[in-house]
Amino acid sequence: MASLGFLAFLIFFTSLSKGASAQLADSAWPHFHGDIKNTGQSKYDTSKVNGGINWRFKTKGQIET
Repeated sequence: MASLGFLAFLIFFTSLSKGASAQLADSAWPHFHGDIKNTGQSKYDTSKVNGGINWRFKTKGQIET
């Protein structure tokens, strides 16, 4: 009888997990350390990036993270 309850739970849980699948955002750095495997690498080619500053903004004080 206990195995029947477990089987029902397993079927229920499997049906829930198929409906909601999380995916990372399609961006150059979608996740901490770059990607889901924490490789620190982006899937985009950055060989043409010169390292220049593209934008700035002034704050009214110190920024803490």
